[in-house]
Amino acid sequence: MPDKNNVQTGHVLSLKTEYNHLEKTIEWKQERIGKFTSSEIHKILQKGRAKDKYFGDGAMTYIQMKAAELLTNLPAGPDISGLAAIEWGNAQEPDAVAAFEARYNLKVEYFGKANPFFFHYSEYAGGSPDGMISADAGLEIKAPYNSAEHISHLLIKDAAELYAEIPKYYWQCMANMLFTGAKHWYFVSYDPRFAIAEFQLKVIEIPYNEAHLKELAERITRAETELTNMVRTLAELVAVPANI
Repeated sequence: MPDKNNVQTGHVLSLKTEYNHLEKTIEWKQERIGKFTSSEIHKILQKGRAKDKYFGDGAMTYIQMKAAELLTNLPAGPDISGLAAIEWGNAQEPDAVAAFEARYNLKVEYFGKANPFFFHYSEYAGGSPDGMISADAGLEIKAPYNSAEHISHLLIKDAAELYAEIPKYYWQCMANMLFTGAKHWYFVSYDPRFAIAEFQLKVIEIPYNEAHLKELAERITRAETELTNMVRTLAELVAVPANI
């Protein structure tokens, strides 16, 4: 018969672990408020159609969302944490890391749901890599809920094709490279439901691209200027000081 004290101690430790994980998640979400993040950085790459418009409509909407976050101290987007696709992806990530480590004989410092980490790039930008291999390399993991999406990843040959076919993922990797100072990145797609093991893991190495990193840095700077000007303009309309 199990020792009652041991059972109670184990339950308390489990509760403490869950509380610490929850606390880290809350802190991580708070750090992201008002920031241009790697997962959505592709939005500020959208250019305006008119010559006098640096940002497109989608980019401006994203900047307005960040302004809303600064003024409310709340996330502006919908809460997707409970969606089946998100829960599936979070559940598969540790196995994806293990599969990557086994294939390439590399050790990954994994920043999962229980241990999220936000790399600050500037006052209004930063990102949360899924993992770092060293100071020079990291990885972005996708575990698609729909296996057909994994098929589309399997068909992509290299970084150039990822840039052309799914630019938001390419720029997410590029942004995390910029934010962490890494020299290359790995895009990882994982689906354990494939019967043939070789199809379960797809890895695309994203090399350092100075031109793309420079373009991204410039657009972040412009987006930050647009953001701070927007908040100041709103403050002036109601005659209150803006802490920007």
